[in-house]
Amino acid sequence: MERNRLITLGFFFLWLFTSLFWLQTDQLLRDGDEEGHVGAAELMKQLLSEEGFLSFLQYAVAGNLGEYPPLYASFIGLWWAIVGGLPEDLVIRGIGLSFVLVTALCSAWLAKMLRCPPETTFVLVLFCPLLNGIGRHFMIEGLLCALTALLAATLYSNRHRPTVWKSIVTGIVLAAGLLTKQSFILTALPILILINGVRSAMFTSIVTLLLCLPWYWNQWSSQTSYVMDSIQANTVSALHIQFLAPISFLLWDISGPVISLLLLYAFATSRRRRIEAHKWMLLWLGVSLLLFWILPKKYPRLLLGLTPAICIYITAGLKHLKPHLRHALMIPVIGWFLLASYFETMPNPIYAMLDNRCQQVWMRPPFPEDFGLKLIAREARKIPNTPIVFQKPSPIPCSIQTTHPWEYHLEIYLRR
Repeated sequence: MERNRLITLGFFFLWLFTSLFWLQTDQLLRDGDEEGHVGAAELMKQLLSEEGFLSFLQYAVAGNLGEYPPLYASFIGLWWAIVGGLPEDLVIRGIGLSFVLVTALCSAWLAKMLRCPPETTFVLVLFCPLLNGIGRHFMIEGLLCALTALLAATLYSNRHRPTVWKSIVTGIVLAAGLLTKQSFILTALPILILINGVRSAMFTSIVTLLLCLPWYWNQWSSQTSYVMDSIQANTVSALHIQFLAPISFLLWDISGPVISLLLLYAFATSRRRRIEAHKWMLLWLGVSLLLFWILPKKYPRLLLGLTPAICIYITAGLKHLKPHLRHALMIPVIGWFLLASYFETMPNPIYAMLDNRCQQVWMRPPFPEDFGLKLIAREARKIPNTPIVFQKPSPIPCSIQTTHPWEYHLEIYLRR
């Protein structure tokens, strides 16, 4: 095995060990949005056990689980049904890490096709802060980012060696993204410019429509209301803050300061080199940012799908360096990842100006306390069928977690 691959493998095992250790240590009550996704996954798990796989599959494509499409909840629910246990268990919580890994692998595949060092892209994606923060929680955007990277790779592959099967696979991936979350279009739309040829576009479109139409047709009225609510979203910021927000999300939340410095270096040196990767990635980033600027409802997770574009753009800017220098540049990237994983870092100040509500924090130190849930469950087993009474439970401040009241978590935990 080449030295480069051995070093990359070492970086991978470092990421895997620190991520699993973080998940094992963290006991914090789930965020409110996160708990909603877990509840939807539980419904899909129950549907699978009661009505069988065919009903489960039909609901996974066209079922109604609220404002979001059902694919993510179906995926988590299926995995939960296979392994059993509770969503707090490492084997279930760890599923989000697979989305980080798939994003890194697909980004590396695309980088290789663009004649950039795939190992560098793989490591950069693997240690991106927000992607890992989302991957450690039950959040849709982790799967969304993996599907965005896979879509870009399949589209580029089909562009240069087009086949019917590649077009069909591209249509399936595009449909999967649209059935995961509607905001997929923000980061996926610029990639569709890679479609080459009428036949490829036709097969991709037909497959996408066949898979997506049932859900979007059935949910048309509710989705119209959802879009209107998003358009009328409450924002309290000035116009210049609205303008700066996407750039700050890109440079601080998604990339972190170290990767952002590498991105600025790649941008500054790109003028001296004509690299195909720079052209495509800059187009991807630029169009997505324009779409995001138009959207009134702004938060960093919506731009998470730009992670592959950022990392490939950087890789293209570093490809002239010798491998050992590129490996050395990964050390501060990993250092920031570890710092943000185990110590509190400064939140994005622009986001606080954009929205005056409690800010969700995904990349954070592990919280070792579960607010007594395991203790109460252990005591409740000693006296089954006995009511549990509590008086004036203290609210959970949003400085700890943006979540439901403590008694809400207790009821669900005891039921499960």
